[in-house]
Amino acid sequence: MKITLLQEWQNGDDLYKPTKYQILEIPDEIGERLIEDGIAEKHISKVGKTVVVKEVDQAAKEKEIEAMIDAKLNTASGKKKPPFGEVSKKLEKTGGYDEFWQFATDVYKAGPGGRSISSKLSTWDKSVKTTGHLAEGDEAQGGYLVPEEFRATLMENLIEASIIRGKATTIPMQTNTIRIPTVEDWSHESNT
Repeated sequence: MKITLLQEWQNGDDLYKPTKYQILEIPDEIGERLIEDGIAEKHISKVGKTVVVKEVDQAAKEKEIEAMIDAKLNTASGKKKPPFGEVSKKLEKTGGYDEFWQFATDVYKAGPGGRSISSKLSTWDKSVKTTGHLAEGDEAQGGYLVPEEFRATLMENLIEASIIRGKATTIPMQTNTIRIPTVEDWSHESNT
């Protein structure tokens, strides 16, 4: 019989102290006597029992969580909002604008004349800067990145308007900016 001690037990010259994880295997008659005296309790093995593990579908759980977030957002504001993922996808592709002319109008209004920047353009500028595309989209210098969905339209208009570009060989670039290193030369004076 296997037992777990609840109190100290002296068996001849051996002294056994109770520990949480110590299991003793002793003859049945001694084990039953110790259990009756309250010195030990019978050890019940957990080995061999069947454990059922429920498989979880990761994608289904993510959709469930997004649905819960959308439900909370809709009840908090009282207005129906688009699903969680669709907002960020639209902001990535169009900058939150429905048409290219809306984007172009906001860029024109925020030009170097010092006019105020619209909230949509400001949001687009901040989101572009956080993704690391600072070079073309620095509003302090009057430049803005064109949202991804409108780039093709803008390039087509450039080709149609240009006399030379339509006949020239064009090589696509990663950005619309070329960095050319220069040396600032202010003076040729010497220390003499």
